[in-house]
Amino acid sequence: MNTLKSKFYTLFLCLFLLIFLSACGKSREVREAEAAIGGIGVVSLDSEATIRNARLLYDGLSERDQAKVENYAALNEAESTFHELVLQDAASTVVTLIDGLGSSYPSNKDRIVYARKQYELLASDEQAYVSNYQALVEAEEALHAFFSEQAQLAINKIDALGTITEQSKDSLLNARYFYNGLSDESKELVTNLDKLEAAEAVYIACISEIGLNEMQAMLDSKQYDDAIAFCDRYIKDNPKITNQIELRMLASQAMLLLAQNYYQQKDYWNTRLTIDRAINDTNYRDIRSDMELLQEQLNETLIKNEPNNGKVFDSSAQGGYGQLKIESGASPLFIKVENTEDPSKCVSFYVRADSTATVNVRDGTYTVKYASGKQWYGEEHYFGSGTYYKKADDILEFSTRYTGDYVEYNVVTLTLYAVWNGNMSSSVISEDEF
Repeated sequence: MNTLKSKFYTLFLCLFLLIFLSACGKSREVREAEAAIGGIGVVSLDSEATIRNARLLYDGLSERDQAKVENYAALNEAESTFHELVLQDAASTVVTLIDGLGSSYPSNKDRIVYARKQYELLASDEQAYVSNYQALVEAEEALHAFFSEQAQLAINKIDALGTITEQSKDSLLNARYFYNGLSDESKELVTNLDKLEAAEAVYIACISEIGLNEMQAMLDSKQYDDAIAFCDRYIKDNPKITNQIELRMLASQAMLLLAQNYYQQKDYWNTRLTIDRAINDTNYRDIRSDMELLQEQLNETLIKNEPNNGKVFDSSAQGGYGQLKIESGASPLFIKVENTEDPSKCVSFYVRADSTATVNVRDGTYTVKYASGKQWYGEEHYFGSGTYYKKADDILEFSTRYTGDYVEYNVVTLTLYAVWNGNMSSSVISEDEF
């Protein structure tokens, strides 16, 4: 009986130990989690997938199995290390930017501004890893100090202007150019810009009055050409003067008086030029009636003073039996017939529009040149700025032969306007060639 009980107790104890030992063993899932954590190794920025896999395996365990993972602390440490590496990597770009700022102010302004912008884009925990942040602060302070120094130089130049007179132009320009050359940051620090602007206004008022007085003095002394030139130059040199209209009105008056003088001196070409200039002037309306009256007088005079048809101006080659007949079209002509061997020997004469003129020419060979236009202004200006010059392509020859009681000579007729099947071609030449 005792032997049976002893066997029973022995069997019960074995069964208990088997159950106990089974309960204390590790499952396959626990062993896989421990292996994944052990496989993380040295943590780097490339360890993200390995660490995440280990964390997923661990989190997938029951609480009872999680307690059996002996290297769980290594997983926590790996995660902490990886997070720190990520923060350091995010900050490293800004650290590099700050290291490259240099000290060449203000040329490094853009680099400083960019480094600050990138720093502000970091999260607060990333900013903590910017180890050289103080260098960025110091660079910003140095840059601001440079801007302040430049602003102070501008302030000093403006304060030194003193009393403004017509002689203040250089000092005003110096202050203005210096201010305009400042950066926007420095300009914001200039505290006396209003003083510079007020000084410029005083100077403009001063020179405006001076210019007006000088022009009036020129008109009073009949220096009309000088007054017109002074007005153009003064406005160009002082574009901000407030009385440009008044100056231009005086210039218009000078043009009218100048044109009247030219007309009285029978210098009709310069009369025309001065009238044209006055008409193009912005203040022509102030002298319009007087100038239009002068223009009518000029036109009537030019018509009256147009040379008679066939009038000869140079007769050094005139004479003999040879005849040159010129037929004009809608425009008048000034003809030059030059000896090919001696151009100083020529015949020059005038042919009115739609007319025919004939001159005698001595024996020899000749080139024919002619000028044409709408309005005759005299031998010096011909037909003014609208003159065009041409030269006949062919050489004309004049010769005389005596046969008994007869005389044989050339009669040449040139039609100097476009006709079908014409007898002469011509080429355009310059005024100098004419």
